[in-house]
Amino acid sequence: MFKIAVIGYGYWGPNLVRNIKNHKECDLKYICEINPELIIKAKNENKFVSIVEDYNIIIKDNSIDAVFVATPLDTHYKLAKKILKSNKHLFITKPTVKNCKQIDSLIKISQLNNLIAVTDHTYIFSNAINKIKEIIDSGELGTINYFDSVRVNLGIFQNDLDVVWDLAPHDLSILFYLTKFNPIALTSNGVSHFNNGLVDIAYLTLHYKENFIANFHLNWFSPTKIRKIIIGGSKKMIIFDDLESDEKIRVYDRGIKKLNKSEINKILVEYRFGEIKIPKLLNQESLKIEIENFIDQIKTGKTKSINDFNKSKKIIKILEKHDISIKKNKKIKF
Repeated sequence: MFKIAVIGYGYWGPNLVRNIKNHKECDLKYICEINPELIIKAKNENKFVSIVEDYNIIIKDNSIDAVFVATPLDTHYKLAKKILKSNKHLFITKPTVKNCKQIDSLIKISQLNNLIAVTDHTYIFSNAINKIKEIIDSGELGTINYFDSVRVNLGIFQNDLDVVWDLAPHDLSILFYLTKFNPIALTSNGVSHFNNGLVDIAYLTLHYKENFIANFHLNWFSPTKIRKIIIGGSKKMIIFDDLESDEKIRVYDRGIKKLNKSEINKILVEYRFGEIKIPKLLNQESLKIEIENFIDQIKTGKTKSINDFNKSKKIIKILEKHDISIKKNKKIKF
């Protein structure tokens, strides 16, 4: 059995706790929380777990194998560094840390101690996203032309990070998992409607040397919730709608065919409208799969994974460049 601790019992912490308690090889020993109301909640919902307010109790306990961190971004680097230096494996919510310098430091510590360090990018463990990857890798879509993401809702407003830092890691993790392209520049535009100056509506675009583009619409001011991705290929296209319960993926056999110059008197393109395919998906919780993968890594000693810190660094790099682009109001090269 692996001895586990969770730091943070706010929005996401209870989901981590539930899945850890349901894992047959995990023994949840601690939950750390400092909010009085959440302490009561944690005690009521976890009768046989030690609820502590000081995370140093966890750091100093050499019996703990791994720590799950679900706290505000401002606390991430300090906590992660102490956890890894105490020779414990680390699972931390997104965004991992505030900058690439911090994540480089954590990567170095984890490598020196042969520790597993991963970021909670739940989507890339979902059956839906892995089905999309299977379709793309098979060549069914043809050449990938674009990735268009919309993630909007009314809130939840954050105090320590803007809408891009809050929401974009989801779709950036999906983009980097599904494609092999590396962006060469980005443009980020956004506005803030509150005095703290944090952008709450934003449009982020990644530019590539390939004939490919990725766009992200992120918004805390939408009257309705939308979580949708369109991936366009030269042969077929996919729409992923995360809010659909049974038909999350639709594969459209639709596209455009260029006409030869000899046919210049006709229209310049022909439109193809084929059938729509809806793949069947297994109904499994993504977080459950992700935590199982993390525990398997600890068992096998495999430090590399699709959500390890080296993969997460690509996302932090984008977020850092977004900050510069917003501030300078221009395209930023990598």
